Amino acid sequence: MGSHHPECPDRLCAIQDRLIASGLDICLAHHDAPLAGVEALERAHSAAHVRQVFDQAPASGIVHLDPDTAMCPGTLRAALRAAGAGIHATDLVLSGQASNAFCAVRPPG
Repeated sequence: MGSHHPECPDRLCAIQDRLIASGLDICLAHHDAPLAGVEALERAHSAAHVRQVFDQAPASGIVHLDPDTAMCPGTLRAALRAAGAGIHATDLVLSGQASNAFCAVRPPG
């Protein structure tokens, strides 16, 4: 994924900048996302898939899991944080603490 790929750190900066410029940012509740645990990941993915992703996470350089998915040293932690954000947001909505949620995360999905 090159510098012009839409999935890059600048995507989150652009989202945040737009929320601030529109005045919406001050209307939003911001939450720190926890890291998702393996048990939570295995509710959506097979244990083999979760293990494979953990095993392929590089200590340095870039690893391509498939033609569209690359991992660098920070990708696994970012993915765990993104999954944790989705779980936390869902918990807030289901518990009635929030009526809706949006998670600006990397990697998306």
